[in-house]
Amino acid sequence: MGKTVRLSDIAKKVGVSTVTVSKALSGQKGVSEQKRDEIRKLAADMGYQKTMVAAGQKKSYTIGVVVPENLFSGRQSYYWAYFQELSRKARDRGNLPVLEVVSEKEQDGSRVPGLIQGGQVRGIIFLGSFHEKYGKTMVDATKVPYLFLDAPGIGDGKDSIVTDNLRMAYQLTNYLFSMGHRRIGFIGTRTLTDAIDDRFLGYIKSLMAHGVQLNPAYVLDDRDPKTGDFNPERYFNIDRKDMPTAYLCSTDTSASCFAARLQQDGLTVPKDVSLAGFEDFLPDHLYGLQLTSCRVNLEEIAEKAVTTLVRKIEGTLYTPGTFEVSGTLSFGSSVKKIGKAVSFV
Repeated sequence: MGKTVRLSDIAKKVGVSTVTVSKALSGQKGVSEQKRDEIRKLAADMGYQKTMVAAGQKKSYTIGVVVPENLFSGRQSYYWAYFQELSRKARDRGNLPVLEVVSEKEQDGSRVPGLIQGGQVRGIIFLGSFHEKYGKTMVDATKVPYLFLDAPGIGDGKDSIVTDNLRMAYQLTNYLFSMGHRRIGFIGTRTLTDAIDDRFLGYIKSLMAHGVQLNPAYVLDDRDPKTGDFNPERYFNIDRKDMPTAYLCSTDTSASCFAARLQQDGLTVPKDVSLAGFEDFLPDHLYGLQLTSCRVNLEEIAEKAVTTLVRKIEGTLYTPGTFEVSGTLSFGSSVKKIGKAVSFV
């Protein structure tokens, strides 16, 4: 039996990246017709088609997952939940997931992750938001198929899977309006992640739809923009004389930290302040209250991510681009109805 021909073997012969070979063989954009014909002819000459996996047979791949440290350490267990679901879906298909956490120092120094340098993985998932310059450095250095998760693609990396953060935040804020609230604030450090930025934009869109002008004093950071560490004493300073009656929090963890700070100031949820979070992966964590939130569909996102990456690795047809996966609103007891409530759509 002859040697199995891999995409990397074809790429080496042509003098292009494995990603380019994958695009050429799967009919994707981004490859000239001349180069596409050259790659297809060489693949046929090398017997690539003969080495394709038989129907129903699954191949195993080592898949790398790279995530920024400021989103993965401390109280950022949401991204740990993300990786667990990715790991589960990868293993269900017989693949081996490998994790690498990139520190802030490594991003500042443009150190390429070891998973990329070592060449021991067949595909990579970039989880979360990286610095723009660093993200481009990683993309340029990556010679295997990859995609972005929970953040839009960087540079030439156009394949990404995200939650429809803007629309869900818009609906959550609409719900707060429907419960009679007019003074609604937002909690979340903007520019830290693309997801938080989109949630903030959804909040702004709802304010505009209800004819309410943004009050900058109602927008609070929740964590250090560099380290991602939550610091309620530093960031949750409120003016009790002019305080929102409700807040949309960018994450459930933000809501939990803010509720703790409110309790220190003698205020309670939802009697004094109503809270809505985002992610809905930490049940019953507001001192006995069930938090109103948006449940992110981690299972569907992870399934689509693994399926897409495996198709890219194998050079089979897949739909490129950015895909948004809908979340589901989860109504708890953390929001109090005040004044005259209106219909919620």
